[in-house]
Amino acid sequence: MTWPFGLLRVGTDQIVVSSLMGEFNVTRKKLKSISRFGRIPVFASGFKFVCSGSDEAVIFWAIHAGRVLRELQNRGWPVERLL
Repeated sequence: MTWPFGLLRVGTDQIVVSSLMGEFNVTRKKLKSISRFGRIPVFASGFKFVCSGSDEAVIFWAIHAGRVLRELQNRGWPVERLL
């Protein structure tokens, strides 16, 4: 997912990734990991969200990944290095 087809909302207790396909909710209790994800650094950089109790992971592709990273960190979400 990526903007404008997907939307990432980052709060202190919950992250919501939404798109036409539905919503993926991440809470601190369910969070397994958030990791930077990229196939082509700079051009294709995103964040992979993995929750416990789910076999699925969601990748949100970000045009301004640095901004997204800062927002996640400012709200206390742990982000692993680029995969």
